This record gives sequence, structure tokens and C-alpha cells, in this order.
Amino acid sequence: MATEVRDHLARREGLDALEYRRRLHAISEAALAITSLLALDKVLQRIVDTARELVNARYAALGTVDEDRTCLARFLVSGLTPEQIEAIGPWPQGRGLLGALLRDPRPLRVKNIAHAPQSIGFPPNHPPMTSFLGVPIVSRGRILGNFYLANKIGWNEFTAEDEDLLVIFAAHAAVAIENAHLYTETRADLEQKIGEVERLLSTLRESEERFRKVFDEGPLGMAIVGLDYGFVKVNPMLCRMVGYTEEELTALTFPGITHPKDIDRDVKLAQQLFRGEIPYYTMEKRCIRKGGEAIWINLTASIIRDDRGNPSYFLGMIEDITGRKAVESVA
Repeated sequence: MATEVRDHLARREGLDALEYRRRLHAISEAALAITSLLALDKVLQRIVDTARELVNARYAALGTVDEDRTCLARFLVSGLTPEQIEAIGPWPQGRGLLGALLRDPRPLRVKNIAHAPQSIGFPPNHPPMTSFLGVPIVSRGRILGNFYLANKIGWNEFTAEDEDLLVIFAAHAAVAIENAHLYTETRADLEQKIGEVERLLSTLRESEERFRKVFDEGPLGMAIVGLDYGFVKVNPMLCRMVGYTEEELTALTFPGITHPKDIDRDVKLAQQLFRGEIPYYTMEKRCIRKGGEAIWINLTASIIRDDRGNPSYFLGMIEDITGRKAVESVA
């Protein structure tokens, strides 16, 4: 089933199988690698470098927002030489196209920056830039920052497939950024996770065949869900979270193991996703384990479409946050 889903996505992107496997491997390995870094600036730089490579952009930047979410607190770049960086001078604070994403945090593609109504031009010594792709980095409904990509290599504009790819990576990046912020408070737990990530990275690098098992061996619960909300494929981590065997879980639906008070919101977001109104969604919700007890999870859901653009499956990535919720409730 995982192979079938990858084939759907590969055909949609118009990529050959080798190039698609390279891109998917790059996302998975980068997502694991960035969680092994502890210093926030190192995490951000690795993220922006990877984002540029994933969509084949000449330039990339990552801006994190301040507490008021009205301007940029940090601004990291990829693709510029040290001499160019020095010549440009102070980094932007969040005006023009960059500010547009702060005000309206949705993906934004522009064929020519100069013709965009939000554009206010560039400072002296800034390299020429034409095509633009911006994608927000969001965690649990909170904006952490934005990706800014410019000048698609070999093409005059970024594609919808580039946008989809960056949206998926942004979800991974949000987790990495949150982890880096929380490092000083959760050092012991983070070191344990680093060991797990390093072991998984070592396993992934041994062979492409082991990489294909990431769905089954990854640290997050994962599920491929049909358009009727029935589980099609689930990984062992998700089975452990909810206490069902794979056979039992694939006979159920996602709403069927969701707490009654969270079903309406989850289904409403899934319907928006199905209709293409949103590229993905993230929500905290409660699931009911086989034994009847409730656990808290953080769900990131996206849609998988066929080569004609029709929805085929939902893809869910699930993190058990019951422990964190317990700590918050007594804080």
C-alpha cells in the first residue's frame, strides 16, 4: 500500500521513480537529521538549506516571527555567498511579500515578484529575484515562521507540486523548531530522542530497502486513511499508541477511535482538506484506546491525490502528547 501511495504522488508530480525516491528520502532524512540538532540556529539553517534543495530554488530564506507575530525575529538564508550577504546589509523585518505571509499565513506563489502588488522592491546590492514561493511553518495553530524561496532553477515559476512538497516539509520543520526551543527544559528526554533518531538514521543509510520501511519503523504513528475515514494502512507505532492490532485497527475508522467531543472538528477539517480549501491541518485531539482510556495526540493530516488531482487517501502523522498534556495540567 505504501508503494501504491508513493506511485500516486510520483505520477502527480511528473517525476521519474528515481527522482521521486530521492525527494522522499531527502524529506525523511532531513526531518530526522534536524531533530538531532540542539542549537536553534543550527536547526534553522539546516531546515532552510534543505528547503532550497527540495524544490530546486536558487535562493531560500527562513524567517521566524517575534512574540507579537508582526515582524521577523530571525532571518536565515541559503544560496547567497558571504560577500552577497555583507553587501545586502541588515535583514528585512517583514514588509512587502514577506509581510504578506505574516498577515495571511497561507502558501503564496508568485511568477514575477516585480509584478506582485505586495512587492516593495529590493535594497541595493540585492541579487535579482523573479519567481517566489512562500509557505508558513505552523505548529498547533501557532505560526513559528515562514519559508521564502526565490528563482526556480530551470523553470520560470514554482509549481503546485513544489508548494505541496514544501508544505509537507514545513510540518516536519515545525516539530524540529519546537524541540529546539524546548531543549533546555527537556534535556534528558531530548537526549533519548536524539539517540533514537541517530539509530534510525543509521538504519536508513544502510540501504534503500530499509528506508522503504520507514512507515513501519518510524518514531511517529502513521496511517493511510480512505475517503470513508476507514483505516487502510497503519504502522506499528500507531497500533501501540491505541492498543489495537493492525487487523483490528484497519476494521475501524478514524472517527471511531476519536473522542466524541473532538469528532466534529476533526471531520470538518478533513472535509476542508478533501475540498482543497486547506493544504493540510494540525490539531490536538483525544483518541480512545482499545481499553477505553483517552490519550492526547497531535495530528497532522494531508491529502494524497491521484494523477488527475482527485483525492485518493488521507495521510495522518500522529504524535502521542499525553505526557505533555499531563504536565501542562498541573503547571
